[in-house]
Amino acid sequence: MLQNALTVILKLDANQAADALKEFLTVIGQDINGHRNNTHIDFDKFQTIHFMRWVMLPKDDPNQQRDDRYDYLLFTTNYDGDLAAHLKEFIDHAGDALDKIFGSCIGYPTHRTSDPTRFAKDFQRYLVQHSYEHETFYIAYRGEGVRDVKNYIAVRRKIQNFVDLDAVQAFATAKLEPLLEKLPNRPEIMTPLKRVLGALRVAVLIIIGLLDFLWNLVVVFAIRPIRRALRRREQPLNLQLNNTEPRTGIADIEDVVTQNQMTIINHIKPGLHWVIYLKFVLLLIAMAHKYIFTKGDLSGIVTIHFARWVIIDRGRYLFFESNYDGSWENYIGEFVDKANVGLNLVWRYSTPGFPNGGVEDIEGFKKIIRDNQFPTQVFYSAYPKATVRNILNDRAISAGLEQGAVRDWLQRL
Repeated sequence: MLQNALTVILKLDANQAADALKEFLTVIGQDINGHRNNTHIDFDKFQTIHFMRWVMLPKDDPNQQRDDRYDYLLFTTNYDGDLAAHLKEFIDHAGDALDKIFGSCIGYPTHRTSDPTRFAKDFQRYLVQHSYEHETFYIAYRGEGVRDVKNYIAVRRKIQNFVDLDAVQAFATAKLEPLLEKLPNRPEIMTPLKRVLGALRVAVLIIIGLLDFLWNLVVVFAIRPIRRALRRREQPLNLQLNNTEPRTGIADIEDVVTQNQMTIINHIKPGLHWVIYLKFVLLLIAMAHKYIFTKGDLSGIVTIHFARWVIIDRGRYLFFESNYDGSWENYIGEFVDKANVGLNLVWRYSTPGFPNGGVEDIEGFKKIIRDNQFPTQVFYSAYPKATVRNILNDRAISAGLEQGAVRDWLQRL
C-alpha cells in the first residue's frame, strides 16, 4: 500500500469568526479517539488516515507583539492510496464538519449538498491548489496501510490473550522450555558464493541509489519548479510569525495518549542560496531514509511514525511535522543523541537565531524548538496506543504466520 502526505495551507476568511472555528476544532481535538464530546467527526469510519491534524496559524504583529488573530489554517494527513478516495472519506463521513472548518477559509466550494459529484472534484482541486510538496517524507513502516497495521495489532492481541491463559503458561513452562534450552544455536555458514552474491547485491544497490539520487536532483531543481510555474499554483502566503517565545497552549494536546505530535514552522534565512541548500540537504535525508534507514528507524530513532519537511511561502519558511512516541523531552533528547548531524545540517545553518552550539546546546535547542512550535487544535491517530516498536514487532509476528493460519487463529480464538 502506497502511503502519501498531504500538506495544505488555507487563508482564513476575515469575515468568519476564527474564535468559533478554534473552539470547534478544539472539541474535536480534545478527544484523539473520536468519542466523548466529539460528535462532529466519526473517526472510526475512516480507513485511509494514519495521522491527521488541523492547526490554526496566527497573524503576529511585526513589532514583536503577539496577536490572538488567526490568518491561516494548516491541514495535513498521512494517508493510504489515492487522494480522491482519501478525500471522499471526509466528504462521506465528515461533510458537515468540512463545511464548518473549510467554510471558514477563502475559496471553499459551497455546493456539497446541492451538487455532490461536482463538489468532490472541486474540493480536491481546491486542496491541491493550496498544497505543498514535501522535500522529505519519513515513514517508519513503509508500505503498510492503516488496515494492515490494525490487523497486525489484532493478531498480536489474540495471540497474547491466548498465551496469557494459565493452562498455556503451565504447558509452556513444563513442556517447551526444557526443549528450547537444548536447541543448538547454529550460525549461518557464509560460503564463497554467498559472499560474491552479497557483494554484487551491494554494488547494484549503490548504482541504483546513485541513479535515483541524480534523477531526484532533476526533479527537485528542475521539474518541480517548472511544474509550479506552469500551474501558477503557489501563491505567496506572506506569513507573519513572531517566533521569539513559546506560544500558549502547545502542551494542551501533548501526552494524551502514547503518541505525540510536533508542528514547527521556522524562518529560513533570506537568500535563494539557503533555499537551494535546504533542498539539497533534505534530498540527502530522503535518500538516506530510502536506502539506509529502512527498518523503522531514522538515524537510530525508533519512535517516529511519520515525519515531513516542507519548504513553504516561496522559501520564507520551513515546515516540520512529526508524529512520534513518548514525551516531548525524550523526543528532543533522542534528536540530540542520535540525529544531531542531520538536524544541524537542516536547522543550524539556515535558521535565524539557532544556537551557535547547534543541537548539542540542548537548552538552546529546546528553546528554539518551542519558540517555533505551534499548538495543534486537532491531532488524530488511527492507532493511538501503538508505538513504532509495537507495530514493527506485531508485523514480524504476523509475517511468521501463514495468512490462512492467521484467519484460522482469529476464528478459533
